[in-house]
This record gives sequence, C-alpha cells and structure tokens, in this order.
Amino acid sequence: MFAGDDIQKYQCLIGQLQWAISIGRFDISSAIMSMSSFCAMPRVGQLDRLKRIVGYLCKSKHYRTRFRPGEPDYTMIQDATESWDYTVHKDTNEIVLDDDPPPKGKRVTIISCLDANLMRDMLSGKPCTGIFHLFNGTPIEAFSKKQATVETTTYGSNFCAARTCMEQVVKLKN
Repeated sequence: MFAGDDIQKYQCLIGQLQWAISIGRFDISSAIMSMSSFCAMPRVGQLDRLKRIVGYLCKSKHYRTRFRPGEPDYTMIQDATESWDYTVHKDTNEIVLDDDPPPKGKRVTIISCLDANLMRDMLSGKPCTGIFHLFNGTPIEAFSKKQATVETTTYGSNFCAARTCMEQVVKLKN
C-alpha cells in the first residue's frame, strides 16, 4: 500500500503520460490504459513501472510522427471477389447526408486498424480494445480501453472493437 503522497504522485504521473499520448506518443497508450486502472489504490511496484515508462519516453525522445499529405497507393490490393447478392447486405448503400458541405482540397483516406485482446484483465475477464486511425498514412488518433462487457469469445470482443472503431470513424469523417 502507498502513502497518500505516493498515490498523488502516481495519479499525477498517469495524467502527464495521458497528455503525452494525446500529443502523439501513441506507443504507450496500451500500457498507460492498463496502469490507469490502479489510480485509486496503486500497489507497491506500480509507481516503479510508471517510472520505467517515463524512462522509455526519455530514451526515445527523438521519435517523430511523419506527416504524409499524399493519398496512399492501394493498387496492389485486389478487389474483393465475393458476391453479396445472396446475403442480407445485398441492397445496402452508404448513408450520405444532404447537408454535407462540398469537399475542398485534396482527398483524405481514413485508415483504421483495430484489435481486441480477449482476457486482458484476468481479474474481471474484460477484453481490451486497441484502435489506431491514420489520415493518408499519418497517425491521427490512438484509442485503448477496456471493454464494458465480458466476452467469452474472440469474435465477440473483436465485434465490440469494430463497433467502437466505426463510431470513431463516423466522428472523424464528420
């Protein structure tokens, strides 16, 4: 158990590391998500783990985010050959709002990568969602969070992660 002063140091360090994530250090988001679940009552050794993350940031302070304004080339990816004619999705269309402003400037391609880690938290059994968004190959946002529900299969946890990802893509698109 920590003293009250050490708990405040732990919480302050978590807050500082979350700011580091928001300004572009996406590589520590999963670790900070795990460590932030112990903010109320950190255990012995967890403050040392946070200090190791800070040490990693100090050693890798020259890492940079590359901005790529050009649209990525996806000509090497083949089009899907599956036919959706005999499924429930055969008549679906993209929802385009009438009040969208006309596009200006260059095209932007949103690329999203996601994964769900089943049984990330062994105590509660909750999986962890990890999502990474890129605009034309430039990293824009990273998201890492425990899911609200306990899933029993990898499919269920990935489905919840895909739903969260699509909500974020709609938000980013708007």
